[in-house]
Amino acid sequence: MENIYVKPVNEVYARHKLNTCRQKGEEKIEEFFQRLKILSADCNFAVTAAQNRGAAIRDAFVAGLRSGYIQQRLLEDNVSELQAAFDKARTLSVCRWKESAVSAAASDILASNALRETAFATNARRKDIFPVFVCLSLKTRRQQLL
Repeated sequence: MENIYVKPVNEVYARHKLNTCRQKGEEKIEEFFQRLKILSADCNFAVTAAQNRGAAIRDAFVAGLRSGYIQQRLLEDNVSELQAAFDKARTLSVCRWKESAVSAAASDILASNALRETAFATNARRKDIFPVFVCLSLKTRRQQLL
């Protein structure tokens, strides 16, 4: 019954909250220290030095990422191992890069189509120029995409 109603602790998110916790303006040192103790309750600190080292590197890696999107995904997915966090972050980074490249290529193609339509409209009387322009622009576009 407890498995159904009790949400499992997200260790990565709990440690992120602990690592990014800052003392508030009017908060006393004792209150801040107590808040850190409360936040550390869900962190599941490792027993061995190697596990502790890996967890500390993972936490610093997640907290130090420039991409808020990747950081958020790692925090949501509760990636507990250092290598798994790195692999997921790298995969997300490559996907975002490819997504932006495809988006840029699509906008270039749309701009090229608009340019061709404009050229066709303005050079409708000079039919000998337009086919050469279209062939050259298509050949250039094909080389850029390959």
